[in-house]
Parts: sequence; structure tokens; C-alpha cells
Amino acid sequence: MHAQFAPRFTRAQQLLIAILVLLFVGSAGFITWRVVSRDDSTSSGSVELAQHVVSLTETSLTIASADGTPTATAALPTGFDAMVVADQGRWLLEDNRDTAVNYFDLAATQPELRTVELPFPGFAIHSRTVRVGNDVVLLYSPDGLLGLAVVNLVDGTAYPIASAREKYYEAGSVRDFLLFKQVDGLNTVIVPVADPTAFWIMKGAVVDIRGTTTLIATVDGLANYVTVYDGLKVVGLRVQVENPIMGGMLTDTGAVVLEKTGGITVVDNLTGKVKRAGVSEFGAQGAIPVADNRLYGWGGEGSSILDEAGLPLAQATYALGTTAAGEQRPLVATDGGLGCLVLQPGPQRVAAGAGGLLVSVVDGTELLQLAASPSWVSSDGCTLVGLDASVVVDGRVVDVGLDQVFFVSPDRRSVLGRTASGDGTAQFVLLDLATNQTTELQSGFHLFAMF
Repeated sequence: MHAQFAPRFTRAQQLLIAILVLLFVGSAGFITWRVVSRDDSTSSGSVELAQHVVSLTETSLTIASADGTPTATAALPTGFDAMVVADQGRWLLEDNRDTAVNYFDLAATQPELRTVELPFPGFAIHSRTVRVGNDVVLLYSPDGLLGLAVVNLVDGTAYPIASAREKYYEAGSVRDFLLFKQVDGLNTVIVPVADPTAFWIMKGAVVDIRGTTTLIATVDGLANYVTVYDGLKVVGLRVQVENPIMGGMLTDTGAVVLEKTGGITVVDNLTGKVKRAGVSEFGAQGAIPVADNRLYGWGGEGSSILDEAGLPLAQATYALGTTAAGEQRPLVATDGGLGCLVLQPGPQRVAAGAGGLLVSVVDGTELLQLAASPSWVSSDGCTLVGLDASVVVDGRVVDVGLDQVFFVSPDRRSVLGRTASGDGTAQFVLLDLATNQTTELQSGFHLFAMF
């Protein structure tokens, strides 16, 4: 099985360097932020979702109720490579790059393999669009040789989006929007994770997105500008700032941006006024929006969470972290959501000596020190599973006594993991956190699903 967990910020520093270079030469650029800024996913409409346990072996698929009681089974075709995501919903897809999308409808009375044929080989399924409530998933080309397409899993249709004649490469994400850069042009396609069909196209560096409002940075000669758009319509004025932009966020009246020199600037795009809020004490390597009024910035001297006025929160300034190799580096955000951020000195996942922190997005309070990187993080960022089998639920450590933990349930009442049985072999279990009772599961891979 091919497990894909919560989004990782593994290319963050490289992509932020890329935006700086692109802005200097006056081309379109991008800022990348892999934190999922959203509420826990819910299905469209008024259908009430139920929690299930899905078990996968090499040959079979078993669906069980929340307490582990089997309700349906299905045969898996030989070599079926399941795409396992943290926010698993109704659809279980195969993680393939071929001329077809294969999947199961877990909500069916008798799940059967479905197939949607594609016109070209080389498409990959974007795992962030495979989540609770989504019936449409995005297809993209990892090598940038194809355009973008979607598959409607309900009716089994596939069709291109944007321009079918253009080629696009993935350029990261901002909040809950995926960015794809035109290979032979300046356009950036913005794809909402929740509904890939509601895409739109912008020119310039996408700095922040809130709903359909977009903050764009551009360069004209040596001059740097920020512009706010509502859809494709300019809101107010294009405003010039003094230095190249390293990141920023939208506000109710414009934007807050971090400049390359460390200056923190508040822009009012309605009046065109520019106000210097201060100079960063942590440097200016990058900044990313983490909530509607929270900007996380970092540099060579540390990092901080800023408010809508560009000022650091009282308890939200962090020193450099120490990597497992003993190097001092700024803390970058590797996971998180609207509740909490996971901060580490570098994006690499490590099972020990992570030097990480779990902090509150609301007030910047340090909630926990993390000895290991997380292998799974909830959509709000406050519940996680560590590579060292540690479990944190709503910002608090929970002792589960298992050798390995895979997932925490959506209702935060149970976990799926592995322990050693009496003869020393691995035993997969469903653990009730309230009663500490375990339900033994068959060998294989197990995950929670909401549908």
C-alpha cells in the first residue's frame, strides 16, 4: 500500500527562494504553503457522516463500523496500490500513473472496482483532493508534460480544466488552494482543494488567497507591487512597496507583507497608503498566511507569528531550533491548520531529535515540544501521531502504550495501531482511548474513513 499522510512542507525553502528569484526578474512566481487551513472536512449536502474502519490486505478490502464490526467485504485486484490519505472519505483510489483511474465506492452495499479511462498516460491523482466530501479529484502531471484534468467519481467522467493545450507544473499551495504554473507562460492556475472545478487563473506571484480574494505580487522593472483581486477584478489600487516581497497575507483593508530587508509593511489597497509596521527581529527568509489574521514569518534569527497589524503576538516569538545533526536553523511550519502549527528546524521528517514545537495559531502559545516528527496530523493541526508512536489529541499528550500508531479517529476517541502479541508477532488493534480496551484486527493496513 502507498500511504500518503498529511501534507508535508518538504519543498518550502526551495520554493520560497524560487519566488524571490522570479520576482527579481519580473516573472510570475509563487509562494508555497502546505498547511491545510480548513475546518474538519464534511460532505456536501445534509448527509450525516459515519465513522468506519477500513482494512486492506493484498487481496481483500473489509469495511467495518466504528467499533470494528465488519459490514462489507470486497476482493482487491492483484497489485492494487491503494492511495491512503489522512482525511479518507467515501472513495478509495488506486495511486497509479496510467491511462485509467481505478477506485472503490466504500459507501456501496457491495463495493466493486470502478474504472475511468483517461486519454493520455502520465496523469497522477492529487492526494489533497482525495478527502471527505469530495466527489471530484484532480489529475495533474508530476513532470509538467500535461495539462490539468478532473475525474467525477460519481458518474465516472473525466475532462480537462483550464486550457487543454497548455502544460502545467505543480507550484505548491496557499492555504487550501493548489497552485499550478504554466510551463510556457506567466499564468498560475488556482485550484480549490474542496472543489477542483472552481479553478481560476491569475498572472503574478500568488501570495495569499481568502475565498475568491487573491493577493498578487508583481515586478515592473525594479519596482515591486501588490494587488488585491476579487475573482478577476482588481480591488482598489495596485500599490508599490519598497523592496522585494518574501511573503504576506490579506487583511480586511489590504495586506501585510514581509520585505526582503526585514521590513514589515501594511498596505491599504483602497487608499493606496503604505505604512511601515516595523522591522522583523527574526530576519526575512519567508512568510506564510496561517489564518485570516495570522502571518508566520521566519529568518536567520528565529521566527514569529504576526497579527493583521504586522505586529508579533505576545507569546509568539521563537528562537532557532536545533536539528538532529546539531545545526541551528529557523523553525519552519511543516504541518498545521487553523488551530495549531507544527514547527521544525528544517522540513525533513525524523524519528528522534526533531527539535520541533506544537504551537497555537490563536495566540502563539507553545503547547508541546516534539521529540519526533509527526507521521499524521489532523486538519486543524492540534491532533497528531509521531514517528516515535507518541499521540497528541487536541494539543495534549495521550499515553496509548502501543508500539506503533497509524491514525487517530475523526472523533478523537480511538486510534489504530500495532502492538506485540504474546508470541512476539505484530498484532494490529483498534484502541478505545476512554476505556483502554482493544479490538484485534486482521493483518494488513487499517485506516479510518468518514462517509
